[in-house]
Order: sequence, then C-alpha cells, then structure tokens
Amino acid sequence: MKKPKIYISGPMTGKADYNRPAFETACQALDLLGFEPVNPHNNGLPQSASYNEHLVKDIEILLTCDAIYLINGWTDSDGAQIECFVADNRGLRVFSYHTPVEMLHEYVTDFAHKQADNSN
Repeated sequence: MKKPKIYISGPMTGKADYNRPAFETACQALDLLGFEPVNPHNNGLPQSASYNEHLVKDIEILLTCDAIYLINGWTDSDGAQIECFVADNRGLRVFSYHTPVEMLHEYVTDFAHKQADNSN
C-alpha cells in the first residue's frame, strides 16, 4: 500500500554539515510512523550546485509529496519558509516538529483508508 510522501524542510545554509543529522532524525521518526520521508539532501544535485538550483529542485520534489514536515529552526530559513508557502498554497498538509505524534499517526491512518477506498 502506498505511504503518504512527506517532504522534510528546515534550515541547511550556515549549519554544520548542512544540518544533515536533524533531517536524518526526522526521516527515521517519520518512517516509523508510516510515512515515506523525502529528504532534500537527496535531491540528486551535487553539493556544488547553486542555492537557487537546489531550491528549484527541492520545490519540484516537494510538489510530488502529500505533506511537508517542518523541523526545528525552519522559521529562520528562507528556503524552508518558501517551501512552506508553496506547500500550503498547493494544498499539502503542513506538519511541524510541534505537531503531536497522534496527529501524524491519524494522518497516516486516514491516508491508508482513502487509498483502500479508492482501490475498491
């Protein structure tokens, strides 16, 4: 059964190792909850690509997802704020590190039920 794809968004620029540990931690937690996490660190572009190239690619990837998850510090990141704006305006469900686990679990459960209903 298809899992809901959730794009992870947060600060990278100016962070040690581009904040990879925080993104990996979010990936692991969201995977355990039943999501298919999408980590923008794995966007297929070389690290040497420009900020704008990464942002455009990341938004392209975001638009293939069902939801977005904003990690701690996202409000201090221009890129994450842009991604949140795009997600919200395109109707993706917006979650953050403040979202109770129960709400995330409920979303996954509802998503699975909708998938089952659509296959009948």
